[in-house]
Amino acid sequence: MPPRARADATLCRPGSDEQLLVAAGQGEAAAFDELVARHRERVIGLVSRMVGAEGAEDVAQEAFVRLYRAAHRYRPSARFTTYLYRLVANLCIEEGRSRSRNRMDPVGSGEDLGTARASAEAEFLERETARQVDRALAKLPESQRLAVVLCRFEGRSYRQIAQVLGVTEKAVEAMLYRARQTLARELDLG
Repeated sequence: MPPRARADATLCRPGSDEQLLVAAGQGEAAAFDELVARHRERVIGLVSRMVGAEGAEDVAQEAFVRLYRAAHRYRPSARFTTYLYRLVANLCIEEGRSRSRNRMDPVGSGEDLGTARASAEAEFLERETARQVDRALAKLPESQRLAVVLCRFEGRSYRQIAQVLGVTEKAVEAMLYRARQTLARELDLG
């Protein structure tokens, strides 16, 4: 068996995401429903961190629509999550370009912070910190922001991030280094 076929067979084990997308591409709607159920929340989280919470569900839904339309062309030569995150990243970049410069929504909506003073202060500080992080993330170039979100919030390896971004692992390392410097400066961490 050629190395490429062996890799495809390994990735496409029964019940895997890769196998589900192959099955969805062959018209099995239940397989696609399972993929959406497995990855919906993560995709919404990724979109929220990239372009803001407002409309994140709509963008995530569009990502799954595009995934469904492309399912028949999918060949499992890489992990499904890499394929999905690449699709989501491209969609976020498109969405970011179509939105105004203020892409990131601050976390929280100013709702009642509670009646207990200590609890209210702690919650306020937590929200304010989240707002500052969101504002700092919004100032990063898209590729750096995506690298940070995939690394920090999604727990992806440098290799996986490199595959999503279409760059080398060294480039990911450099992006994350520059992003950390910018974030430290923006957050006044010295």
